[in-house]
Amino acid sequence: MPWSTREIANLAGTAVSTIRYYHSVGLLEMPARQPNGYKNYEVRHLVRLLRIRRLTELGMSLEQVAALGDENEPPHDALRILEAELAGSIARLQLVRDELSQTLEHAAPAGLPPGFSGVAENTTVTDRAMLLVYSLILGPEEMASLRAMLAAPPTPDQLEFARLTEDADEATRARLAGRLSATMRPVRAENPWTLEPGLGSTRSPDEVRRLLHEAFASLYNGAQLDVLARVRHA
Repeated sequence: MPWSTREIANLAGTAVSTIRYYHSVGLLEMPARQPNGYKNYEVRHLVRLLRIRRLTELGMSLEQVAALGDENEPPHDALRILEAELAGSIARLQLVRDELSQTLEHAAPAGLPPGFSGVAENTTVTDRAMLLVYSLILGPEEMASLRAMLAAPPTPDQLEFARLTEDADEATRARLAGRLSATMRPVRAENPWTLEPGLGSTRSPDEVRRLLHEAFASLYNGAQLDVLARVRHA
């Protein structure tokens, strides 16, 4: 005895609207109709619905299901592609999970670049904002060296710089710039990219310069920018 649309939907564990959609996109063959216009679904329709459900449970899109063609042919190629996609998704999710674990373990602010949760306690709000900006222009190696620089707690001079106010006098600026310059010399020698961030970036030099200019102007006050300029040219 044939099934109605609602009956076969219940058997297949799907919805009537889903069956209608499958008809509209060519995934499910239209059944014969009774004289009164009602559809007569057969076992082959049920099998097709169950197959579609199983393949989508495995992660296939409806487009991929439609592309499989002959149901008698094992869909090995499609499944291999799907397996590779799932492997990539699992790897990405594992990375996300690892990042969340690091964030929770270190009670770090959310939204830092990957790998920086462990050094978040050594950074200021401004530092964390600049890390996100740098993540747009620096490669993995430069970001790793930047992370290494932040592994140690900030020095007294770095803390003073972070607290420096707009009205800091000339003597304070000169003294702080001198001390920071001495600290930065070996860092620059070991990390030449700090002299020209974004040198190996895929972004254009003009785009990098504009991005850094806007970021520094927005995140640092005039006195801090003055000290940074002195350190850069020391």
